This record gives sequence, structure tokens and C-alpha cells, in this order.
Amino acid sequence: MIITGQLRIKDLDIISILPISYNKVIDITRKSKVVLDVQHPSQYGLTMRSIEAIESGCILLTTNKDLVNYSDIPKESYIILDREHPVFPNIINASTFKLSDSYSLKNFLKEVIFINEN
Repeated sequence: MIITGQLRIKDLDIISILPISYNKVIDITRKSKVVLDVQHPSQYGLTMRSIEAIESGCILLTTNKDLVNYSDIPKESYIILDREHPVFPNIINASTFKLSDSYSLKNFLKEVIFINEN
């Protein structure tokens, strides 16, 4: 695979270098048990892809060490990988965890533009 530097012909049907639509990304995520997230070294916090993966019931394999700071996301829904020496675990079951409304678009907008609901 690409991560290990070993790309096989049979892997080409699951790899794309072309952009795909948001709906296709969501469809693929919903069908997946595991999502790999290699975050940019200067990134902090969760990406939308991470949130979507967890919400879809996937186990998130990530290099994002900041995930431990989100106490409302159970440790069973993600595995933090060492960026330099990743070890990929054998994952049997998908997560059944669902994120709280605090990760919704509505809540995000309330926080960003300080909407006060009364």
C-alpha cells in the first residue's frame, strides 16, 4: 500500500488521485469500518473528515494526537497512530458511537458567530 511504499496492481481500484464529490465521500465513509486520517503536522483539532468518520460509526485511525482532548468522544471510536512508526491494528468491530449535537453545523455556527438563542 502507499503508506508502506508497496503498491500492488489490485490496490488501484481503491485509490484515486482525482477529486470526488462530497456525496461520494459520504457514501464511501458509510460503507467503511475504518477511516485513516493523516493530519497535517500543524493542524490542531478535528477535521470535518474525522467528525464524519466517527459519526458514521467508523473507527478513526489517526495521527492527530489532539483527539485525546475531546472527552466526549470515547477512546473506543479512535486509535492514534505514531506518525513515524505506524502500527495498524486488526479491527473487527465498527464503532456504535454517535457524536453529540455540539459537533453539529448549527452549533459550530453559533460558536463562530456568537448566535445567542433566546
